[in-house]
Amino acid sequence: RLAELRQKLTVVAPDWQNWIYLAGSQSEPEKYLAASDAFLFPSYFEAFCLAEIEAGACGLPLLLTPHHGSEMILQDGVNGVLLSFDVTVMSQQIKSFVDKPLESVRGESGLGLTRTAYSAKIELIYARSLCSGIETAMEPASAII
Repeated sequence: RLAELRQKLTVVAPDWQNWIYLAGSQSEPEKYLAASDAFLFPSYFEAFCLAEIEAGACGLPLLLTPHHGSEMILQDGVNGVLLSFDVTVMSQQIKSFVDKPLESVRGESGLGLTRTAYSAKIELIYARSLCSGIETAMEPASAII
């Protein structure tokens, strides 16, 4: 399928290799996520996509189409963009994102949460769970981060 996609891209956008890198299956995807500016994943159906969760955990803005599970990790305009299935609308949404990326996704450092900040957030969740019950600890992610 990757070879087929490369052929189609060459027909549609002959210079695609100047701005897109198709890595295929990787044993160490975190290296590619760390080098990325965003995570684009248009799909009609996913049961619960771990790749999206991993990309979000790396602090990448998520550009996703609506499918099962995406509503649990994507806050449109906050940590990414909920893309339309209409190709014309989707391309405009991506262009708008490229022209003006979301500032709040990456935090002040531009790198997402540091290991120390991540650890502090996890400790806060545990402390809230122990002190006041699990219901209080499980705030929306935006309130914790």
